[in-house]
Amino acid sequence: MLESALRNWVAAMGPTVRTEDAAKSLRWAREALPLARRGIVPSDRLIRCAEHMPTLVVFRDEELVRAVADLRLAPLKAVRPRHRERLMRTLLACLQNGFNATEVANRLHVHPQTVRYRLHQLEELFGDALYEPESRLEMEMVLTVWLTAPKDDPRPADVIRLEGSKRPAAPKPLAVGDRR
Repeated sequence: MLESALRNWVAAMGPTVRTEDAAKSLRWAREALPLARRGIVPSDRLIRCAEHMPTLVVFRDEELVRAVADLRLAPLKAVRPRHRERLMRTLLACLQNGFNATEVANRLHVHPQTVRYRLHQLEELFGDALYEPESRLEMEMVLTVWLTAPKDDPRPADVIRLEGSKRPAAPKPLAVGDRR
């Protein structure tokens, strides 16, 4: 019933909590909306924050994650930008699929030998850090954020207008000197 009432709106529902923690649930729901606008969480239906907790945690402090990225992904700075992104996507897929070349190849739509070649390059760049549990966790976290760079968008974080919506969107914030 709730989802049909919100058909033309993007809405988020915080996780079920005790009554005294309702403000926390509301805050988490509000934090999910900008992630939906950026395409990080799906916005085609009611966003149930309980289904996206890891994403909410990772994107909670993107500045800190980017600082860790500068440190953990430093070896990639020596690689040309176009090739760097391919290596980053390959590394993330490897971390998410247990370094299984066949699974990674299916996910990236490349040949398994291409994955093995890129993995060899990553091993040369990162050395043993590629397989250390703490490094792997940090790299997966920072690559997830890094590969979904924020878009500059002046709209308020809690309003997302869908195509075909008959309801008016929130007004854009006024810049200095603008009139309504």
